Amino acid sequence: MFKQYPQFGFWGEESGQSENQTNRWIVDPIDGTHSFAKGQYFWAISVALEVNGEIIIGAVYAPALDDYYFAKKNFGAWKNGRQISVSTETSLSNAMVSTGFACIRSYLTDNNLQRFCGIAERTTGQRRFGSAALDLCMVADGQVDAFWEQELNLYDIAAGASQPDGACCPVRKV
Repeated sequence: MFKQYPQFGFWGEESGQSENQTNRWIVDPIDGTHSFAKGQYFWAISVALEVNGEIIIGAVYAPALDDYYFAKKNFGAWKNGRQISVSTETSLSNAMVSTGFACIRSYLTDNNLQRFCGIAERTTGQRRFGSAALDLCMVADGQVDAFWEQELNLYDIAAGASQPDGACCPVRKV
């Protein structure tokens, strides 16, 4: 594929970045490595296409759940062939939220624990699934109302954050 399309670069979590970074595939072959290693369900394969600095296509597949999410700029977001949309919840007190706590970031002074406690006091439910890509897909599908996590890399969120209107990382005020 790379010989046929030399104008496309590649950035993968395990493989690093190629020279061409204007147009590139962004891949996380196992987002949620710890979940995968423990035999849990919440891990995914995440692939996005970035053209001229803009994510235009994202695909996330969760093999253990057999869920396939796909979004294309100006086209929509889909789960297993069915169009999906974010929730309409506007009240923080009724919101279900998800986050992540990566052990490799425990050295940070501001490592999300205080933020989590403050948000937990104000929301109806909190979840920690283990895959940022899947967390974002669940926001796109209305399964959770919001997601946040600190210190993520583009390959963690590129496919899950691709949106039908082309906006990366949707922000909804709840």
